[in-house]
Amino acid sequence: FQDPTMSLPSRKPLSSKDENKTSEDFGELSRAVSETSEVYHRRWWARWRPDQQWEAYLFLLPSFAGLLIFVALPVVAALALSFVRWNLLSPPTFVGTANYAQLLTHDPIFRKALWNTAYFTVTIVPLQLVFG
Repeated sequence: FQDPTMSLPSRKPLSSKDENKTSEDFGELSRAVSETSEVYHRRWWARWRPDQQWEAYLFLLPSFAGLLIFVALPVVAALALSFVRWNLLSPPTFVGTANYAQLLTHDPIFRKALWNTAYFTVTIVPLQLVFG
């Protein structure tokens, strides 16, 4: 697409006389290249118009909806459920951070899982990065 408001310098056909030109004679060529890049730069910004903004949001809407439904809502629900005691047969009872205290102080399986995760992170991941 060429912007009709911007005009490029006219091109002259090359002749045998052009072989002996000095660097000063190519000023027009460098100006043409410079103006061409400026035109492209301006046209790139001119392609984004505010009246097209709703179309961009419309195309992004399915991705944001999926992110909200499959990532954000489950994370918030899991965080909310971590502060209650609930066995699916009785109504949830708010216990605050008691579940976390129980997990960190009285659960040997959690401590073993935490140790395995730390070991994997500190040893295996760097070795994998080095020896790939």
